[in-house]
Amino acid sequence: MAKVGLGLSDYWLIIRKRRWVAILCFLVVFLSVVINTQMQTPAYQAVSSIRIIERKSVSDMITEMVSWTSYDLMRSLPKVLSSRAVIEKVVYELGLVDENTPLEKLNRIVLSIQGAVKAENVENTNIIKIIAEHREPEMAAKIANTVAKVYIKVDVEEKNERAHNIRIFLEEQLAKSKQRLIKAENGLMAFKEKGEITGIAVIIQNNIAALEREKIKLRKIFTEKYPDVVKVNEQIEILKERLQTLPQSEIGYARVTREMEINERSYRQLQNKLEEARIVEAEKVEDVKIVNPATVPKTPIRPNKKLATTLGLVIGLVIGIFMSFVVETLDTSMGTIDDLESILKLPVLAVIPYMKTGIKKKTRWRDFLPSQLWIFKERKERGGKKPEAIEEMKQQLLIKYGQRSSVTEAYRILRTNIKVEELLKSDKRILLVTSTVPKEGKSITALNLALALAQDGYKTLLIDCDLRKAVIHKVFRMDKKPGLTDILLGSSKPEASIRTLVDMMMGDIGIEAPLQVPGLDNFNLLPCGKIVTNPAELLDSTKIDELFSNLKTQYNFLVLDSPPVLPVPDAIILGRKVADRLYLVYRAGYTSKMAVLRAKQQLGIMKIMPSGIILNSTTPESQIVSDYYHHYYHYRYYTEKEEEKKS
Repeated sequence: MAKVGLGLSDYWLIIRKRRWVAILCFLVVFLSVVINTQMQTPAYQAVSSIRIIERKSVSDMITEMVSWTSYDLMRSLPKVLSSRAVIEKVVYELGLVDENTPLEKLNRIVLSIQGAVKAENVENTNIIKIIAEHREPEMAAKIANTVAKVYIKVDVEEKNERAHNIRIFLEEQLAKSKQRLIKAENGLMAFKEKGEITGIAVIIQNNIAALEREKIKLRKIFTEKYPDVVKVNEQIEILKERLQTLPQSEIGYARVTREMEINERSYRQLQNKLEEARIVEAEKVEDVKIVNPATVPKTPIRPNKKLATTLGLVIGLVIGIFMSFVVETLDTSMGTIDDLESILKLPVLAVIPYMKTGIKKKTRWRDFLPSQLWIFKERKERGGKKPEAIEEMKQQLLIKYGQRSSVTEAYRILRTNIKVEELLKSDKRILLVTSTVPKEGKSITALNLALALAQDGYKTLLIDCDLRKAVIHKVFRMDKKPGLTDILLGSSKPEASIRTLVDMMMGDIGIEAPLQVPGLDNFNLLPCGKIVTNPAELLDSTKIDELFSNLKTQYNFLVLDSPPVLPVPDAIILGRKVADRLYLVYRAGYTSKMAVLRAKQQLGIMKIMPSGIILNSTTPESQIVSDYYHHYYHYRYYTEKEEEKKS
């Protein structure tokens, strides 16, 4: 049954599989954040606060009376505190500049300090905070306190200057008012000297003024048609008519009298205001007080190392996990065994676990690339495999593992699934092992399959048909000549080219392995022979048919190790001419889906159908390993654990 979607265990497998990608990305992000944080210049912040006392002095009231402005003092003060006028005085007060400082340098210093100072209102209070930032903590505190002190001086100077200007203004107005009063008094005296003035017009005008005031009070409550309002209007009209009947001298006298009264009242008011202005000018009361002076900060506000480290950890972890899923998405290799079987329409005959050898290999950045970029992961290696690769293959030989190890069991499953008895009955005894691309482990798989058949009592011949990069003879430390090519060229006989157990014991196997592993005497090897320039043509010759027909009479099984399908046509030639069964080795998480499909298509063109897939080098972290195999991979016999403890 196909899996629908991904579960938590699947996501965990992906993270384990791509753990080095996640770790690398995490370290890059985290270390970048830490290094960037350490390289930042620390910034310290100092805060002082001032209280604004808004007094309504005489000068303020006169100012409001003379010139009306609409502004909020508390909202405008933060801008004033950080203005150039204040900051320039602060710069001089701090001793950063003097009178001989060039203008360009002065402007630069003022702008730098101005950018480091800001002021804020404390909500619902008359207190303002002055905030200063600097890379030196002592300087930050000095700037905040100096701004407060300088503004107090500026405020006092402005208040004194305003009081002085108002006093001068009042003195000028008082002098003018006195002249007008003297002029009015002289005019009144002139009328009185004529002796013809009774003063009746003054009385009538006063009555009219009183009625006008009464009318204003009534109109606030009643309309024009209200009886009392009508009555007052009638009285005013009567008095005005009577005033018109009086002589002009009486009317002039009344006018001069009224002007004198107005000038006298204005003169007295100005005298009182002038006295108050003199008192205010003499005052030295400050309207701005420092509430909290700034102290030297102990820790910087930037960078916040704890916050940066925490963010680096979180972001690095998220990006690491994200990139592991990105790499997994870019990996076009098959995801599960079910996917492999459904896409290729071929059965998976066995799952060969990853065989640890204990040989330390250098880790390269190419090893972290997804499988579809395998072309960039391989370097051109002249002369075949490197010595460490040969040593690794020696450690992966089936005879190196116990009879109850997971590797041995995997090859037993493979031996069972290829249906050995049916192959013998149907005379399908030539087994070809190949792969899609190099580095999938087809040589060690063919070698171990031959050993597994030999251990089961079948006389088996392993033939190294990889005439381009032969490797099996190196595993046994034998000479590749004479071999297959020598037989096909007619320079050697099969019996002289085939290596037996005795030859292998003289090579690298030694004499202990045959004693410990039964059935090795059933295993023979035919190496590749000398390197030829036309291997494909040699394999396609008629002599190979005769050779294999002869060898089938001497052995139960012939296991062929051929080159990969995609790079060269050798595997296709062998599959068409001599092989009875073809098995495709697939390295878990290595070869792309398109490459495997292309290999199957090339085989299909020649009407060669692979008999199955052999999964190689699988690990529990590989997403291709299904849940049931995950349990199998960790399965151990009780006796095997005992053996491990003893060893």
